[in-house]
Amino acid sequence: MAGNTQEFLNSIKNGTAILKLYQENLAILQDEQVMLADGIGRVVRIQKKFQEDVEGVIEQITYLENQNSKLNKSFGITSGRAAKLGAEFRTIAADTSRSTDAIFGYADGLKTLTGGLIASTKMDAGFRKNLIASRAVMQGNLGVTAEQAEGFEKYAASMKLTSAELLLSLDEKGANGNATSFIDSLADSTGLENTAVLKTIIEDISGLSSSVRKNFSKIPGNLETAVFKAKALGVSLEEIQKIGKGLLSIESSVGEELNYQQLTGQRILDSQGNSITNQYRIAYLQKDAVKQADLLLEAVQGQADALDNPMALEQFAKTFNTSEDQVADILTQIELAKQMGAEGILKLKNPAEISKAMAEAQQAYIEKAGDDPERKKEAAAQFAELSKKFFASKDKDTRTTHEAAVEDNLSIMAAGINKMAGGPADQAALVKRAREASDALNEKTNEAAEAYVGKKQAKELGRMGAENNANIVGRSTQEVADATISATAKQVDIQTQNTTLGTGKQTNMKQENEVKAAVPVNDALIIPDRGPIIRPAANDVIAAFRPGDVIDRTLNQTTPTLAPASLDISALANAIAIAISRVKVEATIKQDTFLGNTNMNSARMFT
Repeated sequence: MAGNTQEFLNSIKNGTAILKLYQENLAILQDEQVMLADGIGRVVRIQKKFQEDVEGVIEQITYLENQNSKLNKSFGITSGRAAKLGAEFRTIAADTSRSTDAIFGYADGLKTLTGGLIASTKMDAGFRKNLIASRAVMQGNLGVTAEQAEGFEKYAASMKLTSAELLLSLDEKGANGNATSFIDSLADSTGLENTAVLKTIIEDISGLSSSVRKNFSKIPGNLETAVFKAKALGVSLEEIQKIGKGLLSIESSVGEELNYQQLTGQRILDSQGNSITNQYRIAYLQKDAVKQADLLLEAVQGQADALDNPMALEQFAKTFNTSEDQVADILTQIELAKQMGAEGILKLKNPAEISKAMAEAQQAYIEKAGDDPERKKEAAAQFAELSKKFFASKDKDTRTTHEAAVEDNLSIMAAGINKMAGGPADQAALVKRAREASDALNEKTNEAAEAYVGKKQAKELGRMGAENNANIVGRSTQEVADATISATAKQVDIQTQNTTLGTGKQTNMKQENEVKAAVPVNDALIIPDRGPIIRPAANDVIAAFRPGDVIDRTLNQTTPTLAPASLDISALANAIAIAISRVKVEATIKQDTFLGNTNMNSARMFT
């Protein structure tokens, strides 16, 4: 018992030191300048939270404008024009089963090709739609890059066609609808899927120089077929053109060919006995890339044995205005084709009948291009055909099922926005009104802030928050004190039946009655310097201890028969422990009414 009592007394000493420190914290925070500084922080924090809420509302009101923001920056246009263009692009997104972001990206990629006029009000909407839809086919379905798509578009333009028209003509099946398209024919000849064929054509043609594309675009299907022949030969179409151009220097090329003939004893002839170099010149002038590739192949194959001689190889290369390495590469590719069983690709021809159907389709597109009403009507028909062949069907789409599904779902959202917001003009008006409302809201917010953010408000908030700050600063010391006293009090044996208070003996029951009579605790403990530790005042709240507070006054006042001089401190500690064990403390801590549900109340504990 004595040991427990001493621990309790020690805890009171430790608690008093800790609580003194806590009280000093409170005094520091009562300083006027400190409260002002604190109030400034609170004002700014509350204002920031309010501003964030307002900005959230503005963001929702201006959703359409925000969604079109990429167009503002990309094309250098105002929100009004972006609203109209955005509505148009969302229609394209819905019609091509693409996301709005994808369509915005395709449009942005067309700036260079169109000289920045893709966003112009002067551009025909149908033409713009087909340009973007073609990008969706090339970049979306086939996975080519924006640069490669642009090269293909320039190739189409050199043929007086749009990229949509060229794509459709490559897949043209003829008047009876049963014929094989050009792409399908090449797919059959090469053993590749039609998507791979179309992707190869776009990638390889886009990589050609403008002069090569222009020279070899005169014969429909010729350049597309030559792409595969050149790849099979391991030679570029630029090299094929370079050879033809060199052979046009008749004097020098004939002299080199005679030197080769004298060195090997062989002439460079085809299977019919005709001069290959002379036929090559004609094919070059006719801009027939396929024929030139065929002639080069035949020349190398026919001289294969002689080309084992290094001197013959060198002279053959000079004759064809190329390098020895290039000739050696062609020989290697021929051998590889044999090993793969793909010699047929080396002899790939431009399918005449199929190319004819393609040429007729291209010519029809060119003829309709001049009539404005007819052009608009044709543009709509072309898009419908593009949609049927490339968007509705999965036969010409390299995307996975999941990738396609994701974009399809996003396209539904694009259609939904247009359905809710209306057409281009409606959306422009909606964006304008939302912007006006947002500007008005922001202006009112700024007015409120100017009235609210002041020194008077900061001081008042700082004063109101001083106690809360003191609690935050002193919480750890307060918790230590509470835990120390509580833990020690529990160690006191409160079930002792007889306790000596001074020289008199009283029963445990009598002590309990005296304590109860003396301490009718209704709400809480003391306010500093306002009385004893246990005080039955209706409005007292838990606050802090100060050195002037005493712990025995209530007990002395309610037990006048016991003289202070006769008190036994150990017995007193035991009596206090018994009193504490009978005390029921109920407290309700309310939120700061001014701060409401802000994070300023987040540190409080509620019971």
